[in-house]
Amino acid sequence: AVYVPFALAVLHWHSLGIAGIWGGLIAWMTTRAVLSAVRIRGAQWTAGAQ
Repeated sequence: AVYVPFALAVLHWHSLGIAGIWGGLIAWMTTRAVLSAVRIRGAQWTAGAQ
């Protein structure tokens, strides 16, 4: 879902080219990393260790 606006922007404005695609990929990877960090720091992640 994060990548779609970047892909659509590249389809609309061709001048964005590969930089627009890479921007979308970086946004997607950053979002995944943040969501994973939030999940790992949550209480449910370590609930089984207690």
